[in-house]
Amino acid sequence: MTHFYVEFNDYNNTVIGLTETEMNNVQQIEQQRRQRREEELQEQRRKEQEQRRKEQEQLEIMRQAEAKRKREADSIAHIQKLKRDYSSCRFLFASEESFVSCITQTNQNTIENEIKTLIAQKMAEISNVVAKGTEFKNQHYARAKMEGICGISNHISDVSPTIANYAENRILAFVVERKALIKTYNKAKKKNPYIKCSEFLISYINDNGKSYTENTSSEPFVMANITYSIAPQTSFGVTFGSVKKFGFYASFNGNIRGFTNLATGFKMDATEYECDQTGTISTLTSEYSYSGDKATSRLGVTVGLVYKINNPLSVYLGGGYGYRNVFWKLDSGQWVKCIDDSCRGIAIDAGLMYNVGQLNLSLGVQTIGVKYLEAKIGIGCSLKTLKTR
Repeated sequence: MTHFYVEFNDYNNTVIGLTETEMNNVQQIEQQRRQRREEELQEQRRKEQEQRRKEQEQLEIMRQAEAKRKREADSIAHIQKLKRDYSSCRFLFASEESFVSCITQTNQNTIENEIKTLIAQKMAEISNVVAKGTEFKNQHYARAKMEGICGISNHISDVSPTIANYAENRILAFVVERKALIKTYNKAKKKNPYIKCSEFLISYINDNGKSYTENTSSEPFVMANITYSIAPQTSFGVTFGSVKKFGFYASFNGNIRGFTNLATGFKMDATEYECDQTGTISTLTSEYSYSGDKATSRLGVTVGLVYKINNPLSVYLGGGYGYRNVFWKLDSGQWVKCIDDSCRGIAIDAGLMYNVGQLNLSLGVQTIGVKYLEAKIGIGCSLKTLKTR
């Protein structure tokens, strides 16, 4: 018995009749189509998963590479810091490789023990080169190595107090063994009880210890000054003081009108009228005109501190009070104070001093508030030097 199936054609609303065999074929074809579609979707998902996996692998590779670069950069920065910290010990090592190999060890005690061993070896070499009683600083090798060990004692204390103390003790033992050295060292200790033996020995190498054993009392000085600003304004004055390592100074400067104003009890600068920079006198109602003549009055005094950086260079800094008054002359003969161009207030004084024998030179700047600035030069002499000569 044959069965017929009815199927509506959606395109033209017609009825299509199918046999059972034909219907089975249609169902089989539809099943195959769905199977292929499922396989295609599975393949697409597999490819997407594979793509994500590759992307994750690439990201991981990039992260690992970045981490490696950071570790390398950190390692280089760490080594550079260690080189700076232990730079005073570099001369102890035969090569840069051995130096880096020592300071990059993780155990601080191992680093310190290795450097202390090298210090002991260098001190033994110095002692072998220089016999007792011999002036060691005339031996180039001994002098150079001793300067290096003194540098370790003075410069590595923040990094390794153990190494610094060890170097200091070995230096002291070297000094004690030599009568001339220990005598000079004891003399230096009387002058400065806190002096380190390594500091003394550097001084002994360079100037026979004079910087620690000679009498370095304060040296009084006096200088004549000239100051100039682009206002323009030129004034003159005098500076005197005294300095050892620290000292003081006092400075006076001004122009002729300023000193005259001081001598008259500041009456000379007293004016009835004042004007602004345009020449306008707000308190004068009658007509007026200017002759074109101008005058200035400058006066200042500062006191401060002097610090000797090293012989012969010193730096000074001080403060005080100063003023600069500017006057314009009317055709009537009266002087009018220009308040816009005038200033008064706190004076700041700073600069450098340089001593050459008995000659003292100075170069600096002076200000009145933030409105007025002038350069200052000076030349003078050391009173102590003149007295001793």
